[in-house]
Amino acid sequence: MPHPALTITAVDVVTAEIDGRSRYAFVRIRTEAGLTGYGEPSPSAAATTPAIVERQLRPLLVGQDAFQLERLWEAMYLGTYKVRGQGTSIAISGVDNALHDLVGKALGVPVYQFLGGLYRERVRMYASFMHRDLEPLEMARRAAAAVEQGFTAVKIKIGVRHGFDAGPDNAVAMVREVRQAIGADVELMVDANSAYSVHHAIRVGRRL
Repeated sequence: MPHPALTITAVDVVTAEIDGRSRYAFVRIRTEAGLTGYGEPSPSAAATTPAIVERQLRPLLVGQDAFQLERLWEAMYLGTYKVRGQGTSIAISGVDNALHDLVGKALGVPVYQFLGGLYRERVRMYASFMHRDLEPLEMARRAAAAVEQGFTAVKIKIGVRHGFDAGPDNAVAMVREVRQAIGADVELMVDANSAYSVHHAIRVGRRL
């Protein structure tokens, strides 16, 4: 049975700051039916997401039917083709999240239900620490606290952000302290995130 249109009336962005350091942008879409959908794009573009959503994407969405997920995604993708870069793609992802949230609410089902159904009932989680500027002992303390909370795996950042071998590297000391703090049975992952050139990544990997 076809559903009545879920007409979009407003699209904006709500920003939040955590610990005075990390800024997050959340896309909010309101509809004529009174339903509101929320989407969370990557925080890496939080500074530019509001302008992109409200100036570039909102005109493409207001007055449209939120049920038309594929058509709206294509409208955003093609409608920004001359200016679309990573920031615009990130903003589109937040809008797409919010649209799916709206459709799930309108249908009264979780989003996974119309994305193919339930695949598993449990998902293993790991604790992730994203700040590279933490000292090894502080990183170890936080990792140990996460294990005490029940996490069985931990991921930490190493290297200098997009540094390509620039600056001092305390990766070995960081991993040593964290491993000692969490014990041998907890999985430990490291994320260099573009910090190393290929040859330096291999060298650090061998040392770790």
